[in-house]
Amino acid sequence: MTNISISPIIEADQERLLDEALRVVKTESFEMKRCLDRGDRMEGLKHASQMIAELRTSALSPKFYYRLYIDVTNELQHLSSYLTDDYLSENKTTKVAELYELVQYAGNIIPRLYLLITVGVVYFKSHESPKMDILKDLVEMCRGVQHPLRGLFLRYYLLTSTKELLPDLPNNTDVGSGTMNDSIEFIMINFSEMNKLWVRMQHQGPSREREKREKERRELRILVGTNLVRLSQLEHLDIELYRKVVLPGVLEQSVSCKEPISQEYLMECVIQVFPDEFHLATLNEFLDSCAELSDGVHIKNVLGALIDRLAIYAVAEESPGIPADIQLFEVFSRHAERVIGSRSSMPPEDIIAIQTALINLAVKCYPDRTDFANTVFESTNNIFQTIKIEKIPFNNNVGRELLKLLRIPVDHYNDVIKLLELSEYAPVLSALGYRGRTQAASYIVQNMLDNDTAITDENHVEKVFKIIDALLIDQPDQPQELESSEDFQEEQNLVARLVNLVYNENLDQHFRLLNKIRKSFGNGGKLRLRYTLPPVIFSAYKLLLRFAHEKDLENWEAKVNKIFHFCMNTINALKSEADLNEIGLRFYLQGAIVADKIPFENSPTVSYEFISNAFSIYEEEISESREQVQALTLLIGTIQQMKHLPDESHDPLRNQCALCATKLLKKPDQARLVCLVAHLFWYSTIADSSESMKDGKRVAECLKKAIKIASQCMEDLVQINLYIHILNNYIHFFDQGCEQITYDIINQLVDKTKDSLLQLDPSPDLDLLNESFSGTLSHLRYLKSSNADSSRYDGIAI
Repeated sequence: MTNISISPIIEADQERLLDEALRVVKTESFEMKRCLDRGDRMEGLKHASQMIAELRTSALSPKFYYRLYIDVTNELQHLSSYLTDDYLSENKTTKVAELYELVQYAGNIIPRLYLLITVGVVYFKSHESPKMDILKDLVEMCRGVQHPLRGLFLRYYLLTSTKELLPDLPNNTDVGSGTMNDSIEFIMINFSEMNKLWVRMQHQGPSREREKREKERRELRILVGTNLVRLSQLEHLDIELYRKVVLPGVLEQSVSCKEPISQEYLMECVIQVFPDEFHLATLNEFLDSCAELSDGVHIKNVLGALIDRLAIYAVAEESPGIPADIQLFEVFSRHAERVIGSRSSMPPEDIIAIQTALINLAVKCYPDRTDFANTVFESTNNIFQTIKIEKIPFNNNVGRELLKLLRIPVDHYNDVIKLLELSEYAPVLSALGYRGRTQAASYIVQNMLDNDTAITDENHVEKVFKIIDALLIDQPDQPQELESSEDFQEEQNLVARLVNLVYNENLDQHFRLLNKIRKSFGNGGKLRLRYTLPPVIFSAYKLLLRFAHEKDLENWEAKVNKIFHFCMNTINALKSEADLNEIGLRFYLQGAIVADKIPFENSPTVSYEFISNAFSIYEEEISESREQVQALTLLIGTIQQMKHLPDESHDPLRNQCALCATKLLKKPDQARLVCLVAHLFWYSTIADSSESMKDGKRVAECLKKAIKIASQCMEDLVQINLYIHILNNYIHFFDQGCEQITYDIINQLVDKTKDSLLQLDPSPDLDLLNESFSGTLSHLRYLKSSNADSSRYDGIAI
């Protein structure tokens, strides 16, 4: 054997030592094969023993020892094949029993036992001795190696070598080769000894290397778990045998070792390798053992794995489902409460993880039993109160687990109305800090939007808003600079979209819903109102248009007036509390249009009131020049759309538009808006009139005023551009038949524009003006040539 000292060795030294050992293995295996090929069995066994002796090392870490083990056992396959061919052939001259006894005289115990197992497999196949006696002898002989690492790999070799030899026959079958009980006994003994060796590794070496040993042990756990895998592969293992023999043995070994890593792995291994039907039949026994595990075991992993597996089984298409006599949720809930109560030091995130597994079980296996899910949230809330946990940060382990818990019923139900049946949901959500509450609430709102979950009842509004109140009203723990937060803006946009989900076939009920939402939003403060009130107003306008088709309703007029009053107050709040004057102006104008479309008695009064309020905002609150132009353009366009205003109401509005146009700060804006007012005098429709008013006199006055304003502009380019714009308006109204617009005026303006253009120096801006003017003249020629009454155009000189 290579001389290797036992000491802490770095990775490079491990590679070097492994290479040295592998060179010996390669050399000895070559000699072994050469001896066996020439029939020298004894010399071959001698070289095999020297090759196996490399596994006596204690200097290699589990990872490197495993690589050495693989190479050695691969070479032993050659020896096994040779012995099988030699001793099991028809022409055999000696008995395997003699060789089985011979290899027991090997000098070192490691080579002795590896050879004994290799020869024992051949001995088993030879039928020279009772088979189970051979297996019992092998498993007992392996007790001679008590070094954890070497012993684990030796017993792993025993298990893998005998994998195909274990009898798998029912216990009532007597063929002399063993039964199922014999196989179980063999595997359980091997499993018990391997687990003891594995646990012993934790207590060897200095305490400062504890983490290193734990890591190495986790690397070796699959060696122990292979025993349980082999047990699960026994074809005739039934539920009764599993309940009475296998599970008690495994649980006894797991509980008695009192070592957290071993206990947790073995429990998880049982869950993974044995069938779901076995778990259902032994649920109470398994869960009772969980309560006896060490406090160091992450019990959340064990319970979570079992619950998730049975939940998947319960809903699988080919599954028969959970038997009616097994109250799965009650069993898990009772044991989870017992485990949590018995572990005072359990971290909060582990407690929540167990509750998360229970919620998964409740919503997947019992989707119609919302009381089960509510029970989980109630117990979670009680636990929080007991351990006095609150304001949980969203980005620590506890917060992440809690957010995961809260999202499960949202995702599974995909119906927030059903979620509202969980009365204990909101108290659990409130345990989060501000950011966590807003994230959870946003998730709920997004789910409602994705699934078009209609809010049809006032009770629904109240409960939903209670859950998402972190998005609706100021919170004591909210950050100072909310307005600049992108998250806040996204959250409020979600809340705004929530209004679109409000709907009820009953118009009165729909309005009551809007009223309730408006009151809730009203408590949101200035920062939130700018997002939440606009959709309420739009929704109210849509409701009014629905009312327009339901005139047979009782007190129809009063109800319509009430909704317009509601809209007026909401716009006032938007304007005064949220300082959104320009948006308020737009809503007033939209309200006027809606009122004009609904044929109720107060339609003209309401329309006029809305427009006059819009003018008030324009005159008192809007001072920036560009905003004034935009607002006045909207005012003119809205007034022009009115169809049911009497002249005594329409006339002051038209005149006010004309006055406001002449008071704009910039002359170009004045000229353009005065031209726009001209359209107002031509195309507006008065109540009880089916035709446009076509006030040619006022149109001519407006255009004349526009020319006067344009002539006052000092910049030539701006002035000419205005002339072209005014000329286009003159041509338009001339074509529309406005008698006050004559061809003399058009000719004068054309000549004036031509002269002005000729006086400018060449420039790109001049080219654009020439192009625009040419387009106007081309249009004039087209009108002249295509108009049926072309004689009207004879006086126009182009």
